[in-house]
Amino acid sequence: MKDELRVNIVKLNNYKSVRKMEELREYPDCYEYCIVPNYEDKFAGSHTECIQMDECFANLIKNGDHYVLIAIIFSHEWKVQDILEWLENYEITLHPTYCHSI
Repeated sequence: MKDELRVNIVKLNNYKSVRKMEELREYPDCYEYCIVPNYEDKFAGSHTECIQMDECFANLIKNGDHYVLIAIIFSHEWKVQDILEWLENYEITLHPTYCHSI
């Protein structure tokens, strides 16, 4: 029998500093701020890459020849209000990589 992962959806409208209403999922050990809602259903590949960015992680999925930022992961030590403040003050930008033959 497969263990089900417990996921709670945090209602962001209960907090003051909400800029957008993307989804914040609460797992037993972390929060996942979904930039692409229901990304699991939108991409054929299920392999994700996490890149540590100070105290949080950018969660990327490879889509063809490029990566898509699908979520930002915060440890469970963060409070929801702190996550929302971080989202108000910071951003993650992906720049294309160009390869040139020499």
